[in-house]
Amino acid sequence: MRFFQFDRSLISFDERADAEQVERCLLSMQRAEEDFRSSLDLYNYAFRRKRGGSVPYESKRMVQWMKIAGRNGAIAANSFSQMTIIINGADLPSVRGEWNADAKKKARRLFQCEFPDILAIRASAAHPEELGTNPAERMKHRLKQPVSLSGVLQAAAGTFVSDHLSAYDSKLVYNATYNGVMVGYELSEPKADALSRAVDLYFNAFLPVGQEA
Repeated sequence: MRFFQFDRSLISFDERADAEQVERCLLSMQRAEEDFRSSLDLYNYAFRRKRGGSVPYESKRMVQWMKIAGRNGAIAANSFSQMTIIINGADLPSVRGEWNADAKKKARRLFQCEFPDILAIRASAAHPEELGTNPAERMKHRLKQPVSLSGVLQAAAGTFVSDHLSAYDSKLVYNATYNGVMVGYELSEPKADALSRAVDLYFNAFLPVGQEA
């Protein structure tokens, strides 16, 4: 775990609470990345055990574990997203012109590119029963248009989808319908590495005005 601390001599007293919040967010981002990787570990274990020819009752359990991994990965990635929102919103006028704004912007764009639907998919992953059993919610989230995703997932207009798993060796694609459209994310090593790169970029952004403690 990496720790960052702003140079307090550069930060005005009124800005210290915001600076400390950014420092905490950089820690929380790394914990979210670890949770994402742990979710991937659980998925890989369950996928390979199921593929290995487990007995029927255990095969069903492995599918459930894959769903849990998919849901938890979405929640972890969303937690990472929330930390980026706080960090990107930090003003800190005393040092705003001194940090690496380009690295900060690249980190934000990297995350948005790799996880474009994460806010929506997190809502579905965290509340599958609430969205799936409430008639009003089901109606709200049914597809407005038919979709076909690479021939793997096809659904007609009016379809409600929750916890759809496209399972591959070392990769899970998790889809659901939300506000009338299909949303999803990928739980995989490349996506976990993207989170790691985003953390590195945020550290690079702030190192000109602080140090790793």
